[in-house]
Amino acid sequence: MQNGDMWVDVVRLRRDGMKLPLETVHAASPMRGYLTIDTVVLPPPPGEERHVRCDIARLWLDRSSAGSPFGALEYVKVSRAGGAGLLIVGLEGGHGADVHPQAWWCRVILDDAEPVHSSPTESEWQTTSWSGTIPAPLDDVVPERPADRPRAYS
Repeated sequence: MQNGDMWVDVVRLRRDGMKLPLETVHAASPMRGYLTIDTVVLPPPPGEERHVRCDIARLWLDRSSAGSPFGALEYVKVSRAGGAGLLIVGLEGGHGADVHPQAWWCRVILDDAEPVHSSPTESEWQTTSWSGTIPAPLDDVVPERPADRPRAYS
């Protein structure tokens, strides 16, 4: 099952699984792209017969979803939604990297015009009223992926 995509600005709230200080989050320049959240069915874990469902969030450079996403989280949950913002939590890693908790604060771009595929600069981000709307404290508790559950992507 695939849901529609959204044009968003994303700020990562963790580095190597550790929460970033609020000052660092406010100073960060967001990534701009198309957000998709899909449910995939994975092969059963070893010793089990039932397949596993997993929700995956991916950030794409353009709507074609061609190539590889430039950001992905697995076992995601939308932790908070309101106004033009979403808090998405999940697990980041893969391709031989360590898997660690991650949270994305996403600002949905509501402009009807065709988007410019460049992320805002730090000064552009700081001058928007939205950069000050990142809620504090953020409850970005990421659920652990069960040890016997397969990776959603590699």
